[in-house]
Amino acid sequence: MSRYGIVLRRFTKSSIEPRHIGVVLATLLVIAATALGSSNQTETHSLVSAQSHVLDCDDRNCLIWGLQAGNILHQINTCTGAVVSAPLTGPAVNTIAADPLATGPLPNLVYGASGGGRHCTSGFPPTPLTACGLVANNTNGLTQDGPGFFAAGDTPNPGTLFSPIGIRGVGGNAYLGGGGSDLACDPSGKFGLIGEARMSGVPLGDGGLYTISRGNGAQLNPRPAGGRQTFSGLAFDGNGLLWGSDVFGAMLNQINPATGIGVPAFPIPAGMLDLASDPCASCVDDPPDLGDAPDSTNHTTATMTAYAGVTASFPTVRDIGTGAPPGPFHRLGSGDSWLGPAVTAEQDADQLPDADGVTNIDPLSDTSDRDGADDGVSFPISLPPCQTTSFNYVIRVLGGTRDRYTNVWFDFNRNGQWGDTFTCVDSSSTVQTVHEWAVQDQLTTLGPGTHTITTPLFYSVDPGENMWMRITLGEIPSPAAGDGSGYEGGYEIGETEDYLIFPRGGSLYE
Repeated sequence: MSRYGIVLRRFTKSSIEPRHIGVVLATLLVIAATALGSSNQTETHSLVSAQSHVLDCDDRNCLIWGLQAGNILHQINTCTGAVVSAPLTGPAVNTIAADPLATGPLPNLVYGASGGGRHCTSGFPPTPLTACGLVANNTNGLTQDGPGFFAAGDTPNPGTLFSPIGIRGVGGNAYLGGGGSDLACDPSGKFGLIGEARMSGVPLGDGGLYTISRGNGAQLNPRPAGGRQTFSGLAFDGNGLLWGSDVFGAMLNQINPATGIGVPAFPIPAGMLDLASDPCASCVDDPPDLGDAPDSTNHTTATMTAYAGVTASFPTVRDIGTGAPPGPFHRLGSGDSWLGPAVTAEQDADQLPDADGVTNIDPLSDTSDRDGADDGVSFPISLPPCQTTSFNYVIRVLGGTRDRYTNVWFDFNRNGQWGDTFTCVDSSSTVQTVHEWAVQDQLTTLGPGTHTITTPLFYSVDPGENMWMRITLGEIPSPAAGDGSGYEGGYEIGETEDYLIFPRGGSLYE
């Protein structure tokens, strides 16, 4: 990390180590020089021009980008406070993101216009804006997310999170009351998407940060207390620091993403309404976790079987390009919580790389159940015919106390899919309803540690033969389809474990 990045963090604390005083004074001089030049929005606010040498990725770790008044691009050095400005040529735009996969000179920047157009530039000073796709109408926030983008809608879709851009909203509210401003994607994966919200019923100058699930757009982990709260733009730099622009105070704030508290750090031109991370700091998550039940909608299109003569239609492969509902995947498989002692990561259920050395499923050989860390359920479990039952499972938590949801499915009728509902007659000749979605959104709120959890009671049947079972842990409820599938945007945390369980007599399975 740049030594200036380290000095900045110490500078914002209450004490400064003596050996850093000289560097701090130099930094203060840069800040002062920046402040003196802030009245002219298009002039250079830097002691060193950004065009004086070719920047490599290490040099770029301190750079983020700001959009002002729809037609001015600012290069901001978060280590020194230096700002370099250049005009944008082309249509007026209102939000900005960086595209790490685009070709051309760095930076590769994408802009959204209120009418739904998406425009691109590259290099600095930037090339003229050119049309490069669509964005949700009246997008108010935009961020890159690896190969894709997320957008936050404004009028007529206040608070809606869109992915893919311009196609559909994935639900939930990115912004309470339709206020708010920007989105940022945490490159560490710890916080996922971060959004700034103006809370309903409070003055315009008040707001707060929220972690936003890419799965359904739900606001999680609100952090609205303390500090400077209404940030017009949000961006992480290449050193993993979160920054927010304060349109009221014309200041760049360094934000603690765990608390939402911002500390004013550098003056910036007034009216900077959006920020973007540099392409060198693209949003990268841990390798995700997926299940290992057989799935005939795989990348090879080979038919897999659940049981002898029964086609497998379990949603396991995550890639929506296969044309089927995505299997559940978890972006931060080992960073917050998981099932049992261990969790392994994989690119996709049927693709390498895989921490186990083999894919979870191999469609061409019709082989499944190959994930080496399916260890969260306490076997044997009892599945008596047309009676209520429950079982124990283990959650290991490294992260903080938060809501987490557990869902469980059994293929009771052994037809190669989950989600069916049927009836049975219990010992008292009463008709009971059996749901293959046996445990539905069991909520736990746990802190760090290893926890043994008992499921709610559910009705079961005992087919007397092997059957597939799935258990999923995530930060949001399961999709309403109830078929064991996941979200297009995935879960941020947790794990999915699939088991082919066998009868052991007395309605016990393991």
